[in-house]
Formats: sequence, structure tokens, C-alpha cells
Amino acid sequence: MPINTPLSGKSSYEKSGKAAKKLADFVADCEEQYEIKLIYQNVVKLKHIKKLRKKLYSLKTEEKIEFVYGCGKRKSPLQRSIEKLEEYLEKLKEYTQKVHICGDRNSFSKTDHDATFMRMKEDAMGNGQLKAGYNVQHGVDSEYIAWITVGPQPTDTTTLIPF
Repeated sequence: MPINTPLSGKSSYEKSGKAAKKLADFVADCEEQYEIKLIYQNVVKLKHIKKLRKKLYSLKTEEKIEFVYGCGKRKSPLQRSIEKLEEYLEKLKEYTQKVHICGDRNSFSKTDHDATFMRMKEDAMGNGQLKAGYNVQHGVDSEYIAWITVGPQPTDTTTLIPF
């Protein structure tokens, strides 16, 4: 992925929902496989996931399982479960962070979180591009700058107050 690609808040929100659903299915599978009861009223909360992680690691220490890595080594089902749980938690954290960064905007830049992707002026070849940018508004009164604002709004319609 290029370094300055637009990231959409909507897609991050949808991905976080899918990741939460996968995580809920995984927790249900782990409850069945390891005979652990965590979920009440069919609602998976973060505290349930943390309890599951704690119980899986305690099972690892009780059964004295050594994690193996590398080619030719077979992982135990418990190791696979723990690694999958850690992967799901990491992805969920990443999507939550992206949704938080985006806020009420539609997109944000990976290199500058405050910037919004906007359609910029066409170049000599007639190509309009989406680039990270800010909307700068200023007001002048009697040849003096009266006010200036810098914001992430891609259009002027929401920034200029009519007289």
C-alpha cells in the first residue's frame, strides 16, 4: 500500500464490525473446545476476551506446553488458539484506532492524521488528484487580515458563514 493512501472511516468501521463478529465466533469455539464458560446472554465484551486470554495462558502453564516456531514444528491447538486470539485483538485495536482518528470525517491520511483527502487542482496533463490537505479561509477588512481558519473540511460550503 502506498505511503499516503486515503483511509476511509466507513471501511474501518465495517472492518471492525466484521472483526468483532469473527472474534465472537472464535470465543464461542474456544468455550466449546476448552470447556470454559465466559459469555452470558450471548454478548461478547472486552472483559470476556481478556478472561479468555488469561485462561488460555493459564492452561498453557498448567499443561507445561512449550510454544514452537519454525519450519517442521507442529503447533499445539492451544498455541494456535492463543495466536489467533492475539491476532484478532490486534486487528480490532487497529480498526478502533482508525475509527477514532477519522472521527466525523470520511477519510484521513496515514502520514498526517489531521489532514483530509481533497481533490486538488489539475496538473498540466489534466489529471485531478486526491491529496491530503487542509481548507484555509481568511477574511480581509480594509487591507488587513481580520481572521483566518484552517480546517479539514473538503468544501467551502460549511466554512463560510453567509452575511
